[in-house]
This record gives sequence, C-alpha cells and structure tokens, in this order.
Amino acid sequence: SVLLEQRWTKMARPHLEELFRSNPWDPSIGTWLALVLFESGDKRGAVSALDGVFALDPGFDEARRLEADFSLREGRYEEGRWLIQRLLDRNPGDFSLLLSRGICAFHLGRWDDAVTSLEAAAVMQPENAQLKQNLSVAREQQRAAAMAQVDSHVRSELDRAGELQANGQIREALGRLEALAALRPEWSEIWDSIGSLR
Repeated sequence: SVLLEQRWTKMARPHLEELFRSNPWDPSIGTWLALVLFESGDKRGAVSALDGVFALDPGFDEARRLEADFSLREGRYEEGRWLIQRLLDRNPGDFSLLLSRGICAFHLGRWDDAVTSLEAAAVMQPENAQLKQNLSVAREQQRAAAMAQVDSHVRSELDRAGELQANGQIREALGRLEALAALRPEWSEIWDSIGSLR
C-alpha cells in the first residue's frame, strides 16, 4: 500500500504478485495487481487480472472504476462513457465519476453532456481551478457547436430562399430572409439578398 501510494509500481509489483498467489480470492489484491501491471506496460496482464477479479465479484466497485480508468487512459471514450454510466447508476452523485463522464463526453464532442456532467461535479468542488477551466472550455465548445448548427440552418434557408426567388415567389423568399436576418443579423449575405428582393 505504501509503495502504491508513492507510485513506486515497479517495486510494488513483486509483492502484489506474491500476495495474489497466496490470496487469489481477494478482489482488492487483484485490482491493485491490475493497476501495477497496466502502469508497467503489461496491458494484457492487467486485463487478465481484472477478469480474474470480475470472476470472483462481478460488481467489485474499485475494479470497475479501474476498468473505466483504463478505457479513458487508452482513449476508448465511448466504452469509458458506458462503463462510467453503469458505475454512476450505482453511485449517483460521485464526484470522480461525474468528472470522468464529463471528460469522456468532451473527447466525444458531446458538448451538452460534457457541460452537464462538469457542472454537477463543480457544484461539489466549486474551488477546483482545473475543473473550472475544463467547464469553461466545454461551455465554449457547446456555444460554438450551437452556432455551427444555426449557421447550417441559415445556409440551408438561404438556398431555399434562392429557390423561391427563382420560382418567382418573392414574398415567400423575402419572409424567409427577414427571419434569417433576425437570427444572424451580422451576415451581410442575408441583407444583400433582402435588398435585391425589395
């Protein structure tokens, strides 16, 4: 335990392997061994150790958390998101799980989910500077994604207004353009089209 707390995983490994040989039924030891193997670069051994823990106790919380952590560290965010959600179902309001879910959502570009999870975590630790920064970035991305969606809608409506104009439906085209001008008043292209139609 002391070696693990100091992050001296190489020194801890032989002790854990010996403990695991003499106590293969202890899920805590199997979980610690999985962590040490993963951090030593033996990912296959880590997965095998976790599988052994799950065979003993499928719901062992620390092993399930470590499994989710492995997914995040390896960039398997979709899998990580699913694993974290299962843990949150059993541990609602857990700070580290909410933070991890927010990180997964961020990397997957699910900005609404990222903001929701990070906001829930920030309520629990309002002074956490790193969390505040991550939340700020997630909100920026959320706004940018919303604006991109609006821009896509505006572009589509401009094309539709052009089709209406080509068919001689000037009033209908003008109505669409005026609605767009209210939505994105800074787009000169909209005003140019309105001026032409008027």
